[in-house]
Amino acid sequence: MRRYLRTLGYIAGFIGVLLAIVALVRVSSTNQRLTDVREELLMVAQGIRQNDIRSLSTRMENLSTDLSKVSGDLRTLTTDVQGMRTKVDQLGKDLTGLSAKVTAMDSARLEDLTARLNALAKELEGLAGRLARVEETAARVAAL
Repeated sequence: MRRYLRTLGYIAGFIGVLLAIVALVRVSSTNQRLTDVREELLMVAQGIRQNDIRSLSTRMENLSTDLSKVSGDLRTLTTDVQGMRTKVDQLGKDLTGLSAKVTAMDSARLEDLTARLNALAKELEGLAGRLARVEETAARVAAL
């Protein structure tokens, strides 16, 4: 049973790290695209100043393309964050079910397993906090 709990803890931690990495990559990609949009807007402003209509039209098309990519990235990021929340909630439910099974065991083993379950619960809380920060970052990126 200890191996099962230890393995479950490692799996939960690994999944959490993977989910956090995926979210960070998505946020970074979205941030880069927003930087591209800003650069395109600056180029458009310069084109207006220079009355260069042809380059202005091309830059406006580029800006429109970049904005649609950013919009797609934000939708994907939102979906990913919702999926991560679902997975974290499921891990919490799994730990609750496992905790119920553990209560039937003898007290010496119960104390050890309870400590491990508490550690896993703290990891899940940490993941939930990280997901909240990712959502906040995504909201700030979307607001740009």
